[in-house]
Amino acid sequence: QTGSIDALKKCFVNLVHQSEENVRTQLSNLVKKMNKLQDDSDSERLYLRNLLLRIHTQFPGDVGCFCIYFLNRILLQPGQAMFLGPNVPHAFFFLLQIAWNA
Repeated sequence: QTGSIDALKKCFVNLVHQSEENVRTQLSNLVKKMNKLQDDSDSERLYLRNLLLRIHTQFPGDVGCFCIYFLNRILLQPGQAMFLGPNVPHAFFFLLQIAWNA
């Protein structure tokens, strides 16, 4: 498991160090693809499409739009909580506050 965690970290670090121009170009291509997708029975794909479009509308061209494909999605109910250790990337998408642990 350590190998896959290290590979994911490398991929994520590479992503956040891309040039703004490259991020904007690739994000624009992805958004165009997502806009062409029809609603289907795959609720996860539909959720991610809608989340990407929502975040991109509020933060156009931002590298953080790609983070939805790197992070686990956890829905907490009222009264629930979770602990994230140090150096674990996370985001609060519905609050739209990105929190980075460096």
